[in-house]
Amino acid sequence: MGDPMISLANGVLSWSFDRAVAFAVRIDGQAYGSDGLYRETALFIDAPEYIGKPLDIEIEPITSGVSSGAFRVRTDAEHKRLSLLPVTGFTVEDGALLWKPVLGAAGYMVVDIERNATVVADTYYEMHSGKPIYGVYPVSAVEGVADAAVARTDIKYLEGEGTEDSPYLIRTPFDLRAVDYYEALYAEDGGRAPRKHYLIANDIDYGAVAELEENSNIKQLTQPFFGVLDGGGNRISGLRVEYDGGHWALFEFIAEGGEVKNIVFDEPSIKNVLRLKYYPIDASVATVAHINRGSITRATVVGAAYSAAGGTVCGICSHNFGTVSCCSVSGEFVQGNTGLDGQGCCEMAGIVTENCRGGIVERNAAELTVRGMRLAGYINIGTVGGIVAVNRRGARVRGNAVAALNVVGEYELGGVVGYNAGDAAECGEVERFICNGLEIADDVGTADGRWCGRLVGKDDTDNEI
Repeated sequence: MGDPMISLANGVLSWSFDRAVAFAVRIDGQAYGSDGLYRETALFIDAPEYIGKPLDIEIEPITSGVSSGAFRVRTDAEHKRLSLLPVTGFTVEDGALLWKPVLGAAGYMVVDIERNATVVADTYYEMHSGKPIYGVYPVSAVEGVADAAVARTDIKYLEGEGTEDSPYLIRTPFDLRAVDYYEALYAEDGGRAPRKHYLIANDIDYGAVAELEENSNIKQLTQPFFGVLDGGGNRISGLRVEYDGGHWALFEFIAEGGEVKNIVFDEPSIKNVLRLKYYPIDASVATVAHINRGSITRATVVGAAYSAAGGTVCGICSHNFGTVSCCSVSGEFVQGNTGLDGQGCCEMAGIVTENCRGGIVERNAAELTVRGMRLAGYINIGTVGGIVAVNRRGARVRGNAVAALNVVGEYELGGVVGYNAGDAAECGEVERFICNGLEIADDVGTADGRWCGRLVGKDDTDNEI
């Protein structure tokens, strides 16, 4: 069947479809015609009951007794102008979004949750390499027909109801990306809707996922996360991230009340690549969150291989204002060739890079190697802690354990906390601390109001930060 043709003139709606033998016509939801079928190509709509009111008209072509799908348009109150109705009938199949065709549409504007727009001619959109879709609206093929305004789509991305008793189930790499869609809707509702719950229902292997961005096989969740994500103790394996500058973590921002728990990251690889010699060093690498104002609990990172060429590296969260507890990290963090002497103050930590005012980091564990490079007489990493690199005023670190910390670096180094201006009197214990090839046997995991762990390298007399 060819594309539908429609027109509206003097109150007469006309249409044509190739090979159609009849049409099921509904006006404002009511069937038009005695037998529910209409066999003409034009419909006079200025009957008394329709005068002076806008009309929703649905036309369903029948070909040899079989429906070919319904098309919908809207007229204005004077019956002089057509508008295309929003797209309906969304389904998701194997990473593709499908919908019902719309009468008079030459194509469809597909808008993702970050408001990036793509025009497609067909009634489906492959989402394997893109963000979840926020809205789809038809673009008119007929002069005088107004494009439908973009509206939130009614897409069922995930199985479940999003409640605590029936959480949304995450089974595939794409399912995890769909979290952004539901969180965007929650934010639009101003948080009035119940907090959404998600459950990772099985292990997820990213090893077979093609590159999505640069050399990365996973996309960052960029919507503020207000919900509860329970990993169910399942493993996410095969993560590969490579990017230039900026920051990366699975969640860009966990909002107050948001919660991520019970999740295992198996041998993730994250690399911040310095492509330009004077590229800014605002880059940061983390696994779970760039900024956390909620809680991260029982997140485990096994065999991490993280590297940066400028910026910061940590195992769980870059900037913590909430709670990070009962997490564990093992692996190797490397600071590569930063290219500039001024980039030699990079912060690295097993769990949290910067524990900010109000932040609590407690009962975490790490077993870590942190390596820098010697460039022009200096080693390019500065503040390093087995658990926290920098603990700010009003922040607290307590009850953590470091099985082993092997550091090649200088300046501010601590077995548990590298630099402390907050509460770290009971920050935790370190079983083994090797610094620049020397094993440190004392003053590890203690605090004198400024340092946690043994200070190795030059003394610092700067003011507290």
